[in-house]
Amino acid sequence: MDTRITPFTQDDDESKYQELLDETARKAAYDIGPRVYHLTGIEPGPVRFFVLGCHGNGGNTQKETAELMNVIAKDLRDSEEPMPSFILFLGDNMYDYGVPSPSAAGFSDCFHKIYYNPEMTVIHSIPSFLLLGNHDDNLHGKAFLSANASGDETGINQAAHTFIANTPDNIKKRAALYKQNALPIDKLSHWNMPYLYYSIVAGNTQIFCLNSNTYLQDYLDLASGKVKTRFNKDGSMDVVNLKTGLINQAWWFQKEYATARLAGRQIFVAQHHPLSVSGKRSFPTGFDYNHYLSWQQVLDLNENLKCENSKFVETASYNTLLAAVFNQQGIDPDMVFVAHEHFISWHHEVNQQTGQQKLRQFTSGGGGGDLQKRTSYRNNDAIPMHQQHNGFGMVTCYPAHPKEFALDVFTVEGLHLRFNDSNQKSIMKISDDPQVEKVRQCVLNACYRYFNMLKEAELRAFPVENILREKSLKTVSTFYSLFQKATDVCRSVYDTTSNIFDHIFHDTEAAKENRLIQDLQAYFSQVKLPDYQAVIERLFSLSQQLPYRLHESDQAFYAMLQNEIRLKHRVELSEIFRNAGLQVDTSVENESSHPVRRIH
Repeated sequence: MDTRITPFTQDDDESKYQELLDETARKAAYDIGPRVYHLTGIEPGPVRFFVLGCHGNGGNTQKETAELMNVIAKDLRDSEEPMPSFILFLGDNMYDYGVPSPSAAGFSDCFHKIYYNPEMTVIHSIPSFLLLGNHDDNLHGKAFLSANASGDETGINQAAHTFIANTPDNIKKRAALYKQNALPIDKLSHWNMPYLYYSIVAGNTQIFCLNSNTYLQDYLDLASGKVKTRFNKDGSMDVVNLKTGLINQAWWFQKEYATARLAGRQIFVAQHHPLSVSGKRSFPTGFDYNHYLSWQQVLDLNENLKCENSKFVETASYNTLLAAVFNQQGIDPDMVFVAHEHFISWHHEVNQQTGQQKLRQFTSGGGGGDLQKRTSYRNNDAIPMHQQHNGFGMVTCYPAHPKEFALDVFTVEGLHLRFNDSNQKSIMKISDDPQVEKVRQCVLNACYRYFNMLKEAELRAFPVENILREKSLKTVSTFYSLFQKATDVCRSVYDTTSNIFDHIFHDTEAAKENRLIQDLQAYFSQVKLPDYQAVIERLFSLSQQLPYRLHESDQAFYAMLQNEIRLKHRVELSEIFRNAGLQVDTSVENESSHPVRRIH
């Protein structure tokens, strides 16, 4: 890459001078390279931070989520609880196409004015660490609508914004801070992304902030030998990609991960792409590998993973390939923070044979972008909470117990749920009123039964994740390569159109039913429930919106809920509502307007 600086002075044309500053900042980011930073100046005791992603649209939902963060931070301060030391952003910082320069207006509109305006009286003093999402690299179905490049050429602008200043000398002074291994927390500016990927250590916790847009490409380069060894002046060695000359991310991560494990640290991985998906990119459709890999690279990755593990099932899912590569490299983090899917969910998967943890993943994609619905339930046993709402997570780590953490989830609807390292289900305070606990158990049992029914139906329809082409098509000819490129363009246009229609017609009867049941599950999984009357009123409000509530079919959630209530309370659900002063209106629905839902 060309990192030469053209010698302008401040007396030259203003736009030319700004170009000089932008070039200087980009060069600083490339020169920094990937590093492990030890944060200093953090208060002793628990390490705490906020985490969210898919936020950077500058809209009302982003502002509402920011306001909620400020409220929660203020509550922590006022109650003398440990304050968050930083905010971790999981990518898609700048919708839709990233930014064209390190000084672009988007940084102000989608970040500084949102999180660091004077109204944010508490979080304005908390620095942020950020990583790249696919939109930040302009890698998505609508990328062809933008003049911005796709890939690192656009992504580097966000890293360079860390150093942007009013003179080249001040840019170099800012960059000098990030050439040290220790980062004083009180010296950091609001925006911190020193490179395309990096790591921070806070107490006994290490967070790897990866660029998942290019991780599989880097792994493939490493596995296929498209790298070379480079010796540095200090005697250290790096493995760099032949094509770009940049340090290979897969090599760097594997090396630093091993170092962190030897040091006995708790390891978190923060990246934009999930390892397990339950939204629109779930099997069997919606795979978006074409934004990051060519079809030949998908084939090569599958071949590599198949050779290393004969039980590996070939796939074109970018997310599944990421998980398989981590497994191949021996990467087993204590938790993974992801976004990309525009909702909030907690995934805690346990090996049914050994009882050991397989994957803890917190999807925090409700930072402000348009929300997306859940489309897959095959991992229902591992997902006790899923919310199609805006909000964020708060992580608390305990130095005295390096493998323990707590995860609090807050939503703009006012919900508060809590999880920890050892508990798959949410942590709930037992109510003093046994009636509240009875209702809670009935609702949660009905939710589990309903989602488990969807899971079984999905597994019957799609038993194995294997969608690679026939073996005869695995040899990619020139003709087939051109055909695949044309297919990718058509898919990009199709994805764009589908997203528009999905946004307009997103609430089908089935989708509305599922979303409302997810809301019920989340509400009754909260840390603390209010009094019995408030609980019944909330149950009434959500349940009366269910499209299929008047049908006694065993496939209708309302019927499942009524059966649970009959078993536990020995009364009808309608009687519970009436006793609480709530009148069930049965005249608004009929058999013809809401046919019975069939699960196949």
